[in-house]
Amino acid sequence: MEVAFTWREYVPLFYVPIPKRHNPIVIVPTYNKVAIKVSTSSSDSIIISDELSTEVTNLIKIFLSLLQSEIGELPGLVIKVAVENSGKIGINSTYLYVAVTNAIMYFLSGEVSSEITESAKVFDRTIGVDDSVLALREFTSVKDGHAYIWRLNEGYVMSDKQVLLKLQKVNRYLMNYVEHEFTDLITHIAGVATIRVFEKLFNNKSITSELRTLNAVWHILYGVPLPQEITNSGYIYVKEIDGCSLYKILGLRSE
Repeated sequence: MEVAFTWREYVPLFYVPIPKRHNPIVIVPTYNKVAIKVSTSSSDSIIISDELSTEVTNLIKIFLSLLQSEIGELPGLVIKVAVENSGKIGINSTYLYVAVTNAIMYFLSGEVSSEITESAKVFDRTIGVDDSVLALREFTSVKDGHAYIWRLNEGYVMSDKQVLLKLQKVNRYLMNYVEHEFTDLITHIAGVATIRVFEKLFNNKSITSELRTLNAVWHILYGVPLPQEITNSGYIYVKEIDGCSLYKILGLRSE
């Protein structure tokens, strides 16, 4: 048996992860699409597409190990992943982990439902991933091409308008977190900036101030370099499974 899923990529574009704090996260759709096929195998092994990076594959294996400890021996599976439209842009690694594990859960359960999504979140929490993973789990629940803002224990609010962003990864960075005396204040500032982005993004208003604020918080807490001021308005740091990437916002279409 084989089941195929084709989903649009969603990215936790406006969010700064801060340990032991839970700020809002704005999840946005891109032009990229990911096709995932899950099928049973004649062997007992689980074969994961070599299209995925090591960081994604390793986290999927941890997820499957937890799933197996919960429900018993898993059948042999073959998981194939193909990316459409991405070119050299690259797909967010956190999204790939969420999309593939969602597909596996839906394949094994025979349904796409909020109950299955919530079950996946239980394993995420056991693994200890950041909030962006939990937020991304909701992408199958929203209308295609709509962004949403999510916060732990509060659920999500979807944008009224459809919006698609064209993004490009510029560079990848390690994250070296430093706790500050003013971390609570920094957390509040980052949270307000994130909410303002969601309010402005779909009303053709400039988000330059909010991008500068979020990038500054990334710099203060994780030591990543600030984008050059002359081009800062089009760049934003985004969480990956390991570390973060600097993204350039190439374009936005809102309907």
